[in-house]
Amino acid sequence: MTSTTTRQGQAAPSRHGRRGGILRLLALLAVTRPQFWPLAWAPVWFGWAVATGSWTPGLDDPLRLALVGIVLGPLVWGSVCTVNDLHDLPTDRLNPRRAGAPLVTGLLTARDMAIWHAVLSLSAVGAAALVGPRVAAATAVVVLLGRAYSAPPLRLKVRAGWDVAANAVVVGLVAPVAGWSLHRAVADYPPLLGVLGMTVAAALYLPTTALDHDPDEHAGMDTFAVRWGPRTTYGLGLVLWVVALVTWLLALGSGVLGWAGGVTASQLAGAAVLASLYAALTRRPTILRLAGIAALFAVVGADFLMGVLD
Repeated sequence: MTSTTTRQGQAAPSRHGRRGGILRLLALLAVTRPQFWPLAWAPVWFGWAVATGSWTPGLDDPLRLALVGIVLGPLVWGSVCTVNDLHDLPTDRLNPRRAGAPLVTGLLTARDMAIWHAVLSLSAVGAAALVGPRVAAATAVVVLLGRAYSAPPLRLKVRAGWDVAANAVVVGLVAPVAGWSLHRAVADYPPLLGVLGMTVAAALYLPTTALDHDPDEHAGMDTFAVRWGPRTTYGLGLVLWVVALVTWLLALGSGVLGWAGGVTASQLAGAAVLASLYAALTRRPTILRLAGIAALFAVVGADFLMGVLD
């Protein structure tokens, strides 16, 4: 048996034998970021739910529902993250948060990542085609944007501004519209919901660029936070978050999707609380704090959905 050596000089687990094969499969699973799969499921579920008017869309067709979950979970995230990790290796070696990444430790190789990226990308689009042509088209857009985001020649993640826009479009617009398209025409998707989704996604993504400011700057990556600094990044994130909250209140007041309750005092108070929490928690952002903000927004948004869904 042979072993590889990490950048810290420690022996990485063997790549050979049955145990090595299991470890590599577990490493590949880790690369797909299972903890983030709900970030794809949630906006697609939102679009699907508001299109059908039901809290449980897709239960009448469990096979279709399972395919949607697999496409949005391991397949799409695997496609996006394998190409991301492959091209981020120089930066990840400088980032303490990424010290245990399989490509950094040597448990997986660049060749592994390239092969799995191709396999997962094709599988994602192929499985999505079984759900429907519009879902397949949306999945292909996400896969292509994921590659454009991480890989040369575009590598949008190191083009300040484009890094934010790519995430906002995929998470805040393409994903919920894909869910909506499972039941209704894409052209009928309410514009206010498009603005809401993209501003929320951008406001949650911006602090992540500040979180990795130092290693990204050291590696010469021109992210939003590196270009304009953490303070400006924080300020823009807060502005976009407030815009998202105002858009949400406008959606309530305009009766979009049949909501007839108007804006209540509790919803105004919820928006004020969310604005304050974002301002406090993103000043020194962590992944856990951002997850908490997203969860709180989901709780407030559920109040809106209760007036729309059966």
